[in-house]
Amino acid sequence: MTLHQGDQYVIPVEIKNATTVITPDDVDDVRIQIGDELRQYSDGGLTFDAENKKWLFRITEEKTRTFNCSVNMQVGILVGTDIVYSSVQKIILERSIIRKDWVE
Repeated sequence: MTLHQGDQYVIPVEIKNATTVITPDDVDDVRIQIGDELRQYSDGGLTFDAENKKWLFRITEEKTRTFNCSVNMQVGILVGTDIVYSSVQKIILERSIIRKDWVE
């Protein structure tokens, strides 16, 4: 995955256990952290797209402008009292020459 400084959109994240896609019915909670932004399903920080079976992590223009050349991402799931974390994945960040925020 590649982000650009200034990108603002929803990042779809597919979570699997072996070959099974994890949905809200399979877990008690989900956490995704990208850089220093930690979002959790149970507190509304993440949503789930049932049609595409992806967890949705909204990232803002202001946040992506603070990232350097790469940023780490990790997923955690809670099932009962079991907590399982994924390996850390690196997201490459492309520099943008457009540095001005969009005005709304």
